[in-house]
Amino acid sequence: MCGMYLVVCMVVGPSDNDHKYRRRKLLTLGSAVALGGLAGCVGDDDEDSDGSPVNGDESSGNGGGSDNGDDDTMLIGFANKTLGVPFFARQEDGFHQAVETDLADHPSHLEASEIEGAGIEVPSLDGSTFNAEMSESSQIDQLETFLSRDPDAVIINPVSPTGANPALEEYREEDIPVINIDTEITEFEPDTYIASRNIELGRRAGELLLEFLDDAYDKSSYNVVELQGAAGDVGTRERHSGFREALEDSSVDVIGDEHADWAAQQALDAMEDMITRHGEDIDGVYAHNDFMAEGAYQALEGSDMGPLPTTSIDGSELWVTKFDEYEYYGSIAQQPENMTRLGIEKALMVANDIDIQDYYPIPGIRVTSENAEDYLAEFFPDAEM
Repeated sequence: MCGMYLVVCMVVGPSDNDHKYRRRKLLTLGSAVALGGLAGCVGDDDEDSDGSPVNGDESSGNGGGSDNGDDDTMLIGFANKTLGVPFFARQEDGFHQAVETDLADHPSHLEASEIEGAGIEVPSLDGSTFNAEMSESSQIDQLETFLSRDPDAVIINPVSPTGANPALEEYREEDIPVINIDTEITEFEPDTYIASRNIELGRRAGELLLEFLDDAYDKSSYNVVELQGAAGDVGTRERHSGFREALEDSSVDVIGDEHADWAAQQALDAMEDMITRHGEDIDGVYAHNDFMAEGAYQALEGSDMGPLPTTSIDGSELWVTKFDEYEYYGSIAQQPENMTRLGIEKALMVANDIDIQDYYPIPGIRVTSENAEDYLAEFFPDAEM
């Protein structure tokens, strides 16, 4: 009889290819059967005639699980590169919001949730976040420390494309899902990659600037300047490429083009320099992010030129709250909150052995003076225009 129970435990137990969350649930079931089998063996050999245990104690236990002590809870971590930039802080906000709500009732804004359709029972979620403060070594240490907690999945926005790979290889050895968001990991294959399409964002920002120029001026050709991100950065190259695609076959010339390293102060300095060189020949501005648009705004405020049609990327609170000042300000907003929310959904699917795509794009939201108030109400409810 004891041998029969042992065989049942081995059949119920997981194969080496099962993911950790699924393995944890199966181990719990297997342990319960094992405990039942052991109790039966004790009863056969050591029970009193009334059927009660000799020592008078009842055995209980659980089969494994995370350090949160609940086998039905999914432990998932978010390794963020920094909280020093609002965009990345919003990713963490989205993670916490998803952990604290029922994903089946509150799916991501991106698509109808696949969880309910796949018949997945959404578990309780236990989330941990850690901020590397732009240090590769700190991110590796944090990932390795989190691994010791026996997690079910990890979402990572890496400090650099390859910096966290040594730690991620350890997760792969333990068959723990790795979900990559935002900055793309190279030389390691995560379970999926979730990010905005920078080329598309740049193209849409360029198209919006063309619309603004046509509405703002009664002329047949225009001169614009471009404030780029950091030299050599993939996002910089792609946002530049998308913008130039939008200008093909148009009557727009780019007469100034400087890198401002994604920062408002550098953009202010670069814009002041281009104002000195080109003055009133400048008809419009394209900035690779809202911080640099803010720098251009400040430079123009300090000149005699007044506001110019300006488009950028991100949809930050600071920039969008200025849209009531001038109808030709705009941004193609990213949705950083949905990167982490969708990441949790996909981690849950991987943990339940459901196939997912290699890449999930995050669509941008076109924000202008026409919809700025509604946009702020949804994403920045405390903002005031």
